Amino acid sequence: MNFGEKIWILDGGMGSTILEHHQQSHDNCTPNSCLAIESLSDSNPDFIAEIHRSFLDAGADIICTNTFNINQLTPTHDNLTIADSACKAYASIARKVADDYMLSHPDRKVYVAGSIGPVSPSAEQADDCMMLHLQQVRTLLDCNVDILLLETVIDIVWADAVLDKIFEEIKAIQKPVSVMSSVHVDNQGQTVMKQSREEIKALARKYPIAAFGLNCGNGAASLVDEIEYYDDLPCALMVYPNAGLPDSDGKYPDSPEAMAHTLSPLIAEGRINIVGGCCGSTPGHIKAISKSAFNCSPRIIPLDNN
Repeated sequence: MNFGEKIWILDGGMGSTILEHHQQSHDNCTPNSCLAIESLSDSNPDFIAEIHRSFLDAGADIICTNTFNINQLTPTHDNLTIADSACKAYASIARKVADDYMLSHPDRKVYVAGSIGPVSPSAEQADDCMMLHLQQVRTLLDCNVDILLLETVIDIVWADAVLDKIFEEIKAIQKPVSVMSSVHVDNQGQTVMKQSREEIKALARKYPIAAFGLNCGNGAASLVDEIEYYDDLPCALMVYPNAGLPDSDGKYPDSPEAMAHTLSPLIAEGRINIVGGCCGSTPGHIKAISKSAFNCSPRIIPLDNN
């Protein structure tokens, strides 16, 4: 994958799209119930596949597996089985959607990113938590994802340990799998664990990652300026914000047009390589972003002089 050849489009918010569907259907659903790991295997695979297709139709080059929350379970024997089954199911759905899409759209090349969500375990939980992470990584690789995406990182120390294991696994299977990672930062550019920009950049430089960036945040505006601190990294830069902060009803304020407009300086000025959406971003948001990025030149990826 050559992230310097164009501006690549990432998909939008899978979890928020599922939640919105349940709310519109008047289901008794909250983020903790309808997105619970235990219920993943019971979800409608055709519905998940349709979400993936809708993002591809909107212009996404990369779709993310519906596996963001899988590492949140306490790793008991039963939970490991549940998590592995869910991971296989959702990675397989995304892989099939991408493969079928390329058959029906021979002019498109699309990719599957295996989503690995954030944790920050205590010292006592670390070994068990890593066991769950390793199972997830291995299952995603077995399902032939093109990318492993460690996203919404909240703790640099834990992300360091996970990335180390990810690269060990990729080396062992000798498959051409790209690794990307994104961090969630506050208005001071710090992680949830109060780690600094310098610490974040040190992590990005430590590994041969293909792309690094920021996601979620407090909307697109909060990330447009923040990503500038990472412009000297010798890898692709990515930004995929949420559609603002949701209200008490779970509604996100930023329209597709507003998000695309806020991101337009990064796109038009060639300051980004990958752009998409996080929580609250719909296929409409991705379509607006994709349209904004059409024929725009990507950021030139610096050489690694270290």
